[in-house]
Amino acid sequence: MVEQQQDKVPLLLWPFWAIWRLLTLILGLTGRLVAVVLGLVLMAGGHTVESHRHRRDYWPAHDPAGLFAGRARHFLAGTI
Repeated sequence: MVEQQQDKVPLLLWPFWAIWRLLTLILGLTGRLVAVVLGLVLMAGGHTVESHRHRRDYWPAHDPAGLFAGRARHFLAGTI
């Protein structure tokens, strides 16, 4: 079993050690928060790109067989 070594900090250096520990804690939490936010932004962007790509598939200009030509005529006339 591995034993953790207890760090003995001299009394005069304790304030610097405490500030260093606080800074590493803040930076560690901030880094995780940035990673979470960046992940959410990338997921939202991917969802947006994919939803626009699928929506474009129903637009008449991307319908070489003319399957949606009648619907497009109604859409352009404003009857839908």
